[in-house]
Amino acid sequence: RQRIGDRLKQRLEMGLINEVRGLRNQGVSWERLESLGLEYRFVSEFLQGKIKSENDLFQKLHSAINQFAKRQMTWFRRMERKGIIIHWIPEGDFGRAIELLKGIEWKLDLKNTS
Repeated sequence: RQRIGDRLKQRLEMGLINEVRGLRNQGVSWERLESLGLEYRFVSEFLQGKIKSENDLFQKLHSAINQFAKRQMTWFRRMERKGIIIHWIPEGDFGRAIELLKGIEWKLDLKNTS
């Protein structure tokens, strides 16, 4: 929960609201913005006045992301109980991610794509 909150604060500080406002100014519809994920949906609601303050935006979005993360973990755990192997990679361990991808490269036929 803490990491999610920290990440959300970072995204807001880096200009998420202005990013969504800019997309809207370029002609992207509210419906399209809302279909792009939780962050865009909630910021769109904020820009439309449906969410009254940036603090409310943060609280509502943080709660929604936490709920989504919980559903994701439930889904992954269910897959594991069914015998599906989930390769949990520590944050920032790009070497491990590359190692796993190279291991499945032949299954995806990545070498022969043009």
